[in-house]
Amino acid sequence: MYAMTSRRVREITLWAPDDYLAEERAWRSGWGDLGYAARRLPVPALVQLGVLAHAPWQRLDDLRRAGPASQARRVWGTSMLDLVDRLLILAGTSQQLAGLQRAELVPLERRLLNGMAMSIGRAQLICLVCDALRVECAG
Repeated sequence: MYAMTSRRVREITLWAPDDYLAEERAWRSGWGDLGYAARRLPVPALVQLGVLAHAPWQRLDDLRRAGPASQARRVWGTSMLDLVDRLLILAGTSQQLAGLQRAELVPLERRLLNGMAMSIGRAQLICLVCDALRVECAG
């Protein structure tokens, strides 16, 4: 499952569908997409934003290195993984990434969650993230 330890996969993907606490922990640590990936389901855009807003550098770097036939590319989509790449290039370091997440991505996530934008699509999310990061939208 992407490029992570089997222990991490078990911790995160084996929660029961109604185990909201485990799902919340996964979301807030940048691993909220794994429940979808384990079921081979496309990852909703809002969940992808949660990963962008909370995942550490190494997790995002693993995602951006996903090959063309990888499961990560199938469940995330090429355009979202291109956005992950742009985010890491813009940040440059893990410390800068954490700053961008705190200053731009977490507030965007909160605005969308508070507005209940559950049906947001990938293309719209890509443009919202690019706007937040002040880069040109390629989606």
